[in-house]
Amino acid sequence: MEPIDNLRKLKYVMKSVKQWAKTAFYLSQWKENGLRQISLTFKDHQEFHNVTLGTAWAMISYYYWAHRIGAYDKGDLRELYRIGEEIYSKIRHECKSWPRGGWGLQGTHGILFLAIRKYNPKVIVETGIASGYSSAIILTAMQLNGFGRLISIDIDDSVSICGIVKEIGWLVPGSLRENWSKRTGSSKEKLSEIEEPIDVFYHDSDHSKENMLMEYNWASTHLKKGGVLVSDDIDWNSAWKEFLETNRSIRKIIETVSTGVAIKVD
Repeated sequence: MEPIDNLRKLKYVMKSVKQWAKTAFYLSQWKENGLRQISLTFKDHQEFHNVTLGTAWAMISYYYWAHRIGAYDKGDLRELYRIGEEIYSKIRHECKSWPRGGWGLQGTHGILFLAIRKYNPKVIVETGIASGYSSAIILTAMQLNGFGRLISIDIDDSVSICGIVKEIGWLVPGSLRENWSKRTGSSKEKLSEIEEPIDVFYHDSDHSKENMLMEYNWASTHLKKGGVLVSDDIDWNSAWKEFLETNRSIRKIIETVSTGVAIKVD
């Protein structure tokens, strides 16, 4: 999620944490000071200290939406905090300081974690890896489930952070890599190689309207009934809205400013 710039994002904070005004102020600085840490006290009285802003966004989004769909678990919130801070520990080691306008964990990652935990998928396909924020979140949720396999696709095999070239997915801990396969190439090319039915599809690659519609349509034909489609950056163009309007087999269950989740009902 980007800095708080609308009432919906502010509502997530208000409904999730105590001292919400102070928290919202710090979260508004997310892209300018992404390594800042704050304290959070959630409405269920769970307290967390030294929470990096990106982790905070992910936790608040998880808390809000997990309560909305009846899937909240205190242990999951703690686990999201743990993996989030493990990710930022690696970033601090490499970067020392935050690149202005840099990216990190977002609200999307909390919702993605929620989807994996709630729907217990066996086969997950992800497009777009980069440093591996989403991959680490998915694999953590899979590990908690006790099963699952993740196929991740990216057009590149390396990524640059703080002027350092790293392998794609470098943020994913070694302990999570056993059930993870990375495939290099365009999503159009690599998705065509996957014939098996899948349980969850996550879009976070090229956000052109053409590519988003291609990936959504691929997912709609490969998802099992009850399978879940998750998309980041739905606010970039009209692809998400148009897809849902024309594909009646997919029903929206979560929608934020930038993230959409839908389930295959037929």
